Amino acid sequence: MIDLIEFYRALGLNVIPIAPNSKQPMLAWKEFQQRKLTDDEVKQIFTEGVNVGIVCGAISNNLVVLDFDDMEVFKKIQKYLPETLTVKTAHDKRQFYYRADYPIRKFRISELKIDVQGEGSYVVAPPSKIEDTLTYEFVLQAPIAHWSGDFEFELRELIFRVFKIKSKPFDISRILNGVPEGERDESAIRLATWYRRQGKTEEETLELLLEWNKLNKPPLPDNVIQEKVKSAYKREEPYGYRFIEPKTEKISSPGEDLENILFEQIKTGEYVVLDKKTGVITKRTSITTDGKTYNPVNPSPWPLSNDPQSYENVETLWNEIRQFVYEHVDVSEGYDLLTAWVLASWVPEKWQSVPYLFFYGPPASGKTWALEVLASISLRGLLATSVTPSVLFRLCHTWRPTAFLDETEIYLKEDKAEILNLLNSGYRKGQYAIRTGEPDKTGERKLQFFKVFGFKALAGTKEFAETLRTRSIIFYMTKATRQIRMEIDQAKAEELRSKLLMYRFNQLSGREVSEVYQFPEDSKISGRVKELFVPLITVAPQSVKEKIVKAALDTMESREQEEQASLEALVFNALVEAYKQFGKEGKLSIQDITNAVNFSLPANEQLTSQTVGYITSRLGFKKCMYRRRVSIIWDTQLVERLRKRYPIQRDAIMDEFGKDS
Repeated sequence: MIDLIEFYRALGLNVIPIAPNSKQPMLAWKEFQQRKLTDDEVKQIFTEGVNVGIVCGAISNNLVVLDFDDMEVFKKIQKYLPETLTVKTAHDKRQFYYRADYPIRKFRISELKIDVQGEGSYVVAPPSKIEDTLTYEFVLQAPIAHWSGDFEFELRELIFRVFKIKSKPFDISRILNGVPEGERDESAIRLATWYRRQGKTEEETLELLLEWNKLNKPPLPDNVIQEKVKSAYKREEPYGYRFIEPKTEKISSPGEDLENILFEQIKTGEYVVLDKKTGVITKRTSITTDGKTYNPVNPSPWPLSNDPQSYENVETLWNEIRQFVYEHVDVSEGYDLLTAWVLASWVPEKWQSVPYLFFYGPPASGKTWALEVLASISLRGLLATSVTPSVLFRLCHTWRPTAFLDETEIYLKEDKAEILNLLNSGYRKGQYAIRTGEPDKTGERKLQFFKVFGFKALAGTKEFAETLRTRSIIFYMTKATRQIRMEIDQAKAEELRSKLLMYRFNQLSGREVSEVYQFPEDSKISGRVKELFVPLITVAPQSVKEKIVKAALDTMESREQEEQASLEALVFNALVEAYKQFGKEGKLSIQDITNAVNFSLPANEQLTSQTVGYITSRLGFKKCMYRRRVSIIWDTQLVERLRKRYPIQRDAIMDEFGKDS
C-alpha cells in the first residue's frame, strides 16, 4: 500500500483516503482539490484496509481519467487510444489515465457510457478493494501519457469516427450570454475556435472570452480561459467543430462608431477598422458584433477614402483643406468657416447641433460648384440632386451622409415641402423627422420616424423658409472674380479624404482631444447662433478660433438687424403707434393696425388684415371682438418683452400707457 502511494505521489498525483471496502472518501475530499496531504498525514491516515483515491484535475497535473462502463465499447476503441497507465476496476471495467494541456471538467458521453473524470472528481485506484473480494488492479503500469491539444474535442471526434456517430453542430447563439457550470469548459474551447475561424487574433479572442466568462454562472478562473484560448490556437488549423452560426441582422453600412471599434468603408470595397483600445488598424470585408453583421455599401454613392493617411498636426491639415477650398471656390469671405465645416463633418458624433450651409444667388454664380467641391472632401459627401423625399429620408436615416442639396427652390413646391421637415429636424441630435408611410394591406398609413441628424449644405436661387435660414450659415454667391479651378483636383481630394479619415479615427478614439468649445458666460452670442458655431470653433486650431468667434458675433448682429426689419418688427411698431391713436379700453382693432402698417408701404407690398392678424397672434397677443371688429387685447407686459426684441422708443410707449405700467 505505502509503496503504491509513494508511486502515485512520485507521478505528481494527489492521493486521498477512501473508506475500507468502499468508494467513499474518509475526509471532506474537496479540500484536496486545492492542497496535498503531507508526509505525516499519509503515514497517519493510510493504515491497513484503507483504500486509495486519486483527485483528478489541476491538483494532479491536469489528470483526466476515461472510465468505460461498457467493455464492448472499450474493446472497440482501445486500439485508437494512446498507450497509457491502465486500470481494471473492481467490477472488471477499464480506466485510462491521461494528462491534458489544461484542467478538464468532468463530463459524460452518455451514448457510449463513458465517464470522463476530471476537475471536480476523483477515482478509486489500486490496490483498493470493494467487499474484500473485488480489487482495483493495474492492467498496464505505464507512464501517464500526455494528451496534447483539445482533449474533449479530439476524444469526441475519435468516438464519432469509430462508432459512426454524427457530431452535433454547436449553437453559438445559445452560449453568447453565458452558460451554467456544467457547460463552461466545453463552451469556452468551442467559442474560442469560432472566433479563430472569424479571423480574430489570439489576443482578440482572449479579450472576448474574458468578457464572455463574466456572464457565466459562476465564471471560470481567468487562467483556465487563457489555457482554452491557447489550446484553440495551438494547432495549425482550427478545430473541426460544426457550428450553427448565430442569427444576425445584416446591415449595409458605410461605417460605424461602436464601443470598442471604429470602422469606415474605403476605396478597396472593404472596411478599415480601428481598435480603440490598442490603436491597431486592420482591414475586414465584413464585421459581426452584437448580433449584427455589417457589410460595405455597394456601390458607394459618395467618393471613398484610401487607407488612413497620417498628417503632421491639425493646423497643417486645416491649412491643406483651406487651400483646397480657396483654389476651387470664390466667395467674398468665409474660407475659415468652410474649412471648419468640412473638418467638423468628419466627427458628427461629437456634436449636439450642426450648422447648415446655404449658398444663395442667381444662376451661374457658383452655387452648385461649391457643393461639388465640398462634397469631394466631406465625410460621405452625397450630392442629392432632385432626390425624391422618400429616398432622401432613408439615406439620411440609414447611412448618415453629409447631404448636399441643389436647387432647393423645388422644395418650396407642395409635393416637395416635406423635405423641409427633414431639414428642420436634422440640425439637432435626437430629433426625428416624421412622415406618413406607404399604405399597408389594410390601406392604413402608419407614421414613420427617421433619424436625419447630420451636416447638410444647400444651394438655391430663392430665399428659403425662415426656420431653415436660422439653421444655416448663408453665403451670398456671385460670379467668380478671380481665377479658380474649373475641375476638381481629384488626386488632392483623395489625399485629403485619407487624412481626414485618420483625423476621424484620432478624434473618436481619444488619441487627439478637441475639447468642445464653451462660450464665456458674458458672451453676446446666444440661442441658435451659439449652437451652430460650437462645432466650427471646436475643430479650429487655436490661431483661428478668434476669427470664427468673430464670425459668430457678426452673424448674431446680422440676425438681430434682420429681425428688427422683419414683418414682426414692422407690425409691432405699427401696433404701438396705432394704440396711441385708436386704442380704447385696452383694445385695438386688427384693421387699425393694418392701416398703420400699410401707411408707408408701396401698394404692391401692403399686407392684408388677415396677415396682420396672424402676425399679432404669433407675437403673442390675444384676440377678441370689440365693437363688432376683430381686435387684440393690449398686454403691457408682453409689449415690454417685445420691445427688447424689436426696439422702439420707450418714451413713446410710456406716454400712452405709463399709468398702467
